Amino acid sequence: AACRLGRHYLDAPTPDLNQALKYLEKSVKAFPREDSCLALARCWLKLKKPEAAVDNLERVAREFAKGDRKVLEEAQKLLPEARKALEAAKKKP
Repeated sequence: AACRLGRHYLDAPTPDLNQALKYLEKSVKAFPREDSCLALARCWLKLKKPEAAVDNLERVAREFAKGDRKVLEEAQKLLPEARKALEAAKKKP
C-alpha cells in the first residue's frame, strides 16, 4: 500500500515529492521490491539527489536480478542519467 501511495504522489499531474518520498521510503524499508526501489530512485532524481538515486538503481540490479524484467530494464535505462547527475553534482563547488 505504501508503494502504491508513493507512486501516486510521484506520478500525479502535480507531483508531491515529499509525500512520495515518505511513502516510498516506508515501503522500501518494510518490504523492499524492485518496483519500490525504482520508484524511490525516480523520486530521488526529481528531488535532485542523484547519489540516493544511484544507490537505489544499483540495488534493483543487485538484489532483484531475477525480478520483473520491465522494472529492471527501466532501472538500467535510468542509471546512466543518475550517474551523470551525480558526477555533475560532485563538480559543483
